[in-house]
Amino acid sequence: SSDASAADARMRWLVTAETALDDSDTGAGARVTAFFTAADSLAGNPGSALGRQAMLSALDDATSAIRTSSDALTRVSAGIASEAQTTVDSLNANLQTLASVNLALRRLGTDSTSRASLSDQRDQLIDSIAAQIGVTATLDDSGVATLTLTGSSALLLDNASPAHLSL
Repeated sequence: SSDASAADARMRWLVTAETALDDSDTGAGARVTAFFTAADSLAGNPGSALGRQAMLSALDDATSAIRTSSDALTRVSAGIASEAQTTVDSLNANLQTLASVNLALRRLGTDSTSRASLSDQRDQLIDSIAAQIGVTATLDDSGVATLTLTGSSALLLDNASPAHLSL
């Protein structure tokens, strides 16, 4: 179902983001803590050249770890955007194809041998769309599908007029 698919995608990207944040001993949190520890130590002995060097080194490590996390989160963000765009493109293609099937169904008579094949194609397209987003499908007497977004009155497909989805 679309809810399960969305939950899987959300979990996958949350795990990827959590990994990017790197909460290990070499991650940004540990490095920033080491910097504050070095700064506290230097505050106790401000004239210490070794203390200043330790604080500057800890600051360099912290900025490097933050930069690494930032770069990783940028990649996660790009991955999410790419996956979302791919899903939207797939939905638009399926809606367009379903609109074409609707046109063909409307033109065919009820006794046509092609009707069964087109009805199967229509059903497969509806299932594919429903796996990606929540939709409610209604069929008229000629087998033409109308799709609305579940929980709303927003039409995704009305006869042969598909909505165009975008991010």
